[in-house]
Amino acid sequence: MPSPNNVALDKAFELLNLATAIESHEAADEAEENEQTQLSARKYFEACLILHTTLPSHGNDPATYKLIFDKLQHYNIHARKLLMARADTILENVLNVDEHLKRLSHENGAKRKIVIQSYIEVADFYVSSVKLMEDHNEWLRKISQNGITGTTKLLKSRLNGIFDRIKTLKSFDSEESSSGNGISVKQRTTAASVPVTNTRSLTSE
Repeated sequence: MPSPNNVALDKAFELLNLATAIESHEAADEAEENEQTQLSARKYFEACLILHTTLPSHGNDPATYKLIFDKLQHYNIHARKLLMARADTILENVLNVDEHLKRLSHENGAKRKIVIQSYIEVADFYVSSVKLMEDHNEWLRKISQNGITGTTKLLKSRLNGIFDRIKTLKSFDSEESSSGNGISVKQRTTAASVPVTNTRSLTSE
């Protein structure tokens, strides 16, 4: 009968294979790619957590300990980079549309609402990515002095800028119409831990 430790390792590598398969799958659209990115990162983190739990049992086997620890570090960093890269891509796409709207001689309220909605969708991705990383931060601190706080701080900083831009865009609608029917920013429970009081430029970092 396989030892519990070997069973755990098998499970970890199964999750790593699954995460890799999800990551490499060609998405049909942007929404699916966002979902796949976060699912893949989640599986990488879950595998890393299992690998972390097996480390103490290899304390007397330096070679195996190093092998597992190196994989743990590699896939932890990979998952964080995966989320950051996707977050940067979708934010850049919206920024380009926003810049195009600014250059129009006659801004259209309907187009502005589309941009606002796009920013809201980007914010949702940022919030859920921060939550995903912070859920795994406690045990990551045991293998890294800073855990993933550096990555989440950057995401939160950009999220502040996104909310600030949404607020600015919505203010135009408020000035142009007294009907009060503009798009409102979605409030999610996962956003509760994300400070948004200090607004910053989206492109400052």
